[in-house]
Amino acid sequence: TTWKWDEFATYAGKISKALSAKQIYGTSDGSGAMDMFEIWVRTNGHDLYASDGKAGFTQDDVQTWFEYWAAMRKAGACAPAQLQATDTSAGPATALISKGKTAFATAHSNQFSGFQTLTTDTLVLQFVPTGNQVGNYLKCSMMMSIAANSKNADEAAKFIQFLITNPDGVKAIGFDRGIPGSARAIAALTPKLKADDKTVINYAAAVVSNKQIRPKTIVDPAAAGKVLTSLGTVSQSVAFGKLSPAAGASQFFQTTQKTLAES
Repeated sequence: TTWKWDEFATYAGKISKALSAKQIYGTSDGSGAMDMFEIWVRTNGHDLYASDGKAGFTQDDVQTWFEYWAAMRKAGACAPAQLQATDTSAGPATALISKGKTAFATAHSNQFSGFQTLTTDTLVLQFVPTGNQVGNYLKCSMMMSIAANSKNADEAAKFIQFLITNPDGVKAIGFDRGIPGSARAIAALTPKLKADDKTVINYAAAVVSNKQIRPKTIVDPAAAGKVLTSLGTVSQSVAFGKLSPAAGASQFFQTTQKTLAES
């Protein structure tokens, strides 16, 4: 099902209300999740980063993002700050959904099996909300690279080719790093796929067929990790009321500009 950001907020609020006696919230607080923020930025017609390595988003993008989650917290639609702070972003094990505290969580699809093994409830994958345009994109979980000064570049290239196209190589990696990029590779794994893996493949196919992706063409700069950390820090300050959404947006945007300029 496709939906807008406001529809997601409303639905999460209904879940929180229905399960309030059990202190279960509709969703985790995603204000500090860089992947979700990037999708928000892209739904507003911008990119997370510009081709020159600078910020591609605006301070207003950040402020409306913080305001969106502030409204969610006020309505009780997402986890409150103290509960959200217990999620250390260390993977499925620390996620609130795995602790039975939320109905929704945001994560990469290749983590689905990890989440499912931690609960007796049956989990499903849902499309990410959209705005003025689609913001989601297919993202590889890792890139296989060869050092520019490698003395064995040809051999390394052949090995990479083996891992991503040869049935034996594909089977060695499996789904641990996400869905293989080629139909041939997927076909090699299909006979022995687990139910969770089939769910992920079907989800990715649905995302594509329902036109819920828009390609990302700009590679993140070297300092992207620092920007990610900054978002987590500032968003938590906003969640705890130490900063207003406007002040938080200003701090994060200025810090991002400074970080990228120095990298």
